[in-house]
Amino acid sequence: MQGNESISPDNVSPEEVRQFIKLLKEEDGIDFSGYAPASLGRRIAHVLSVTGVKTVDELRQRVVADKGFIRQLVEGITVNTTSMFRDPLFWSALRNDVFTALTHHQTIRIWHAGCSSGEEVYSMAILLHELGLQNKTIVYATDVNERSLSEAKEGKYSVKSMNEAIAAMRLVLPESDIKTYTRSGYPGSLHFKRELVRNVRFKKHNLLSDPVFYKFDLILCRNVMIYFTQETQDKVIALFRESLLHNAFMATGSSETLSRTGALNDFELVNPVEKIYRKKSGRNTTGSAPY
Repeated sequence: MQGNESISPDNVSPEEVRQFIKLLKEEDGIDFSGYAPASLGRRIAHVLSVTGVKTVDELRQRVVADKGFIRQLVEGITVNTTSMFRDPLFWSALRNDVFTALTHHQTIRIWHAGCSSGEEVYSMAILLHELGLQNKTIVYATDVNERSLSEAKEGKYSVKSMNEAIAAMRLVLPESDIKTYTRSGYPGSLHFKRELVRNVRFKKHNLLSDPVFYKFDLILCRNVMIYFTQETQDKVIALFRESLLHNAFMATGSSETLSRTGALNDFELVNPVEKIYRKKSGRNTTGSAPY
């Protein structure tokens, strides 16, 4: 591909995707080779159209000259769509199919992988509080996107998004009031009270390269693996399998389509609609220390 060839904001070719992956890996050690090419191409096209980059040479020069631009690219590619109590039926299934089984555990450890900007982390914290499980639960919320993690830690969201969250929350917890957990922030925004996430640990973690770091009773990973190749999905499922205690749960949500091959064979399907799985029983191994 010639350096003066324009990158279309509507269509990034497989060769352009390949060169983009190679460039980021060479310059900053970031490896996107596990992403499905078509999905990655669409995300690259969006980021390039927003930043105004038009040629491969221009892209290379920007990346080499400005590490901040690399972060901008990564953030644009890895950002995920999320919202409070997204897909209320999923949260109801989580309450009924998972937490009913975990209620009697002395300690509950949850890994929310790919937590994005944190709306679902706060949804989980509210659900745990309402079920009386907050004090004995530790949640590890991770993402590869550092800007998203910063937003999640801050816990500040627009009033508009909170109004939408109220409607979704009422379908899951009809007697609860989201205002109980928030305080006024800047005009047009609300802050979640820090007490709500006192047992949440926000950490950077790359599902494609970082190892197991603990053993969990529940792993949530929603709207993330749909962007991966089948081979990468299998690797991530294997990571989750090794990160779960036996008889523990994995929830991917209804939008994920996972092949019943490889590591997924070690799971039984608890809720086929909301894609909640349970790791088959066996001998547990001792997890490593947390971050």
